[in-house]
Amino acid sequence: MFGLPKGQPAFARSDDQARIHVSWVKGRVMRTDGRGGQRTATLRALILACTIALTAAAHATDGITPARDFPADGREARETQRVIVVFFTTAGCLWCERVRAEYLKPLLANPDDSARIIVREIDIDGRDALADFAGAATTHASFASRYEVRFAPTVLVLGPGGEQLAPPLVGFGTADYYGYYLGERIDAGLAKFRR
Repeated sequence: MFGLPKGQPAFARSDDQARIHVSWVKGRVMRTDGRGGQRTATLRALILACTIALTAAAHATDGITPARDFPADGREARETQRVIVVFFTTAGCLWCERVRAEYLKPLLANPDDSARIIVREIDIDGRDALADFAGAATTHASFASRYEVRFAPTVLVLGPGGEQLAPPLVGFGTADYYGYYLGERIDAGLAKFRR
């Protein structure tokens, strides 16, 4: 359709029932159904499609709270004797989606596990504002850089003051062992924190 002179058909189909003619006219796609009626699909359809896609992307983190206020999370962790699991992601990361859907969401849905952890998500390229553990204003990207997170997915287990309690879990590796490695880090973090 692109590169056609205005008014030239981009697609035409005819059969016994209808003739459909689509052409680029004055910046709009025009469709004629052979009965004289014209329907116009303009920029609104594209805006609608983009809105739906952006809404779906915005809800991709459902169930895992984006990091915003680590001092409050630290107080909650201290009061409830839980560790803070920070899940570092990036847009379009399919492995991140798997970790979120197959491991972190089920942990949060299980009352026994959710009583041991607070999970927060950080976009390693994100410019969203947050308060770090010292209460200073920063961004998701700066926070990730401070913890030397360069790959997604990465999971860190932190204490109430932001101290790292277990080795980072970087990448996805294999689904067969990921749950074990994640559980091992959470257990190690809890043991260190509760000493």
